Amino acid sequence: MMKKTLLTGKIFTVNLLIIFGLFSCKTTQDVQVISTDDATYQLSQQNVDAVIWTATSAEMHYASIQAFDLALLKIKTKASQDYAKPQAVVLDLDETVLDNSPYMFRQIAAGKTFDGDSWYEWCMEASATALPGSVEFIKTCQSLNIEVFYISNRGIETLPGTIDNLNKLGIPSDENHVLLKEGNSDKTDRRQAVLGTHNIVLYIGDNLRDFSDVYANRQSNFGKELIQEELQNLRDNFVIIPNPMYGEWQKPVYMGQNPQTDSARVALINRFITEQN
Repeated sequence: MMKKTLLTGKIFTVNLLIIFGLFSCKTTQDVQVISTDDATYQLSQQNVDAVIWTATSAEMHYASIQAFDLALLKIKTKASQDYAKPQAVVLDLDETVLDNSPYMFRQIAAGKTFDGDSWYEWCMEASATALPGSVEFIKTCQSLNIEVFYISNRGIETLPGTIDNLNKLGIPSDENHVLLKEGNSDKTDRRQAVLGTHNIVLYIGDNLRDFSDVYANRQSNFGKELIQEELQNLRDNFVIIPNPMYGEWQKPVYMGQNPQTDSARVALINRFITEQN
């Protein structure tokens, strides 16, 4: 889980004030940068609906099952084909196999956004539950002699807790199959390492960059034009899990910038919303 912008809590008063402020702005220049403390609190609250939906809704529960059912259909079709190398599937971890909504709620209740120290502590607790359908999918892959690799942007320092968490869920793994981030968030090199020894028959993740880093570019219609260009490749080789809480989709909101503070993030979000009117 890389840059998670977490969000919720005393929502109604805060959000009404935010909305009032947004629509009183007539130009992008009118948007003011607020203090860091206020910005952090606002961001911690704004995603409350997305976090609650992800954690509690029957819709998300079924969407996850449906995604893994589709994945099963794909691998069962591909498993019968001849390959020069052993078959493998590659999954992301956070919000693909592991449900981190308890961490989200913890930060929300404290009025905080994502931070590395609290995230490390959460990963080392090894207490995340599994997304519906994920464990059954992984066990089916193993029964078909399809190796399962996890390519995640959790930091490498969380490896012991991550493997412990998977073991607790009944899906044993090891450091050869759990490939965590040691540099930047581009997963290309790690995917290539798996491709060096295996034929990857399917990728699963909550972010298009879990399939290819070409989707880091969202400049053209929020990345939707590239989807249309690559549609058949995606249909054949990638299954996505819904995640409205955070992800690459936030990049266009930041208008090509890389905000380093919560104050800058709030200002860019406000400007983006104003420009949609």
